[in-house]
Amino acid sequence: MSESIPAMIDDPPTRTLALRLRLGAEKVTEPQRSRILQLLPNTLFISHTSLDDAFIKGTVGDNALPGRGSIWRICNEIFHDPFYHSLRTGGADDYERVVGLALLASTRVLVVWSQNALRSDYVRAELLIATERNKKIAAYIAPGAPTFPLEGIPVMCDPPSLRSFLRVW
Repeated sequence: MSESIPAMIDDPPTRTLALRLRLGAEKVTEPQRSRILQLLPNTLFISHTSLDDAFIKGTVGDNALPGRGSIWRICNEIFHDPFYHSLRTGGADDYERVVGLALLASTRVLVVWSQNALRSDYVRAELLIATERNKKIAAYIAPGAPTFPLEGIPVMCDPPSLRSFLRVW
C-alpha cells in the first residue's frame, strides 16, 4: 500500500514524526504499557487533532447533538474504550510514546478529517503509520474539510452513518 501514499502525508517532516512515534512506543513503561496492549489489539484508535476536540465531543458545529451524537460517544458505544488522547493531557514526549504504542497496537484507525487535521503533523504521521501497517482505516469528514487524501477508504459525514458503519466494521 506504500506506493499509493499521497505526497501530502509522505513528506520528510511527516516521516520523521512517524519514526519518533514508532520509536517512542518502545519507551512506554509498565503498567501503562500492559494496559494499552491489553485494551487495543482489537479496538479503535481515533486519529484527530486537539483543535477538533469540541467537534469530536459534539459540543460545537454541525455535530452539536446531545450526548449520543458525538463522534466520541458513538465510537465508545461500539468499541470498548477506543483510544482517544489529547496533547493537552500530557507533555509531548509522553504523548508521543503513548500515541505511538496505541497506534501500533490497534487494528482500526478512524481519522477525523478536517482543515485542522490536514495541518496537523500528528494526524498526518498517524495516517502514514496506519497506511504503512495496513490498518483498517476509515474517515469521518468534518464540515468544510478538504478532500481526504486516501482513495478507497470508507468515509462518513454524519453521526448516523458513522454509527451504522462502526457496527459492521
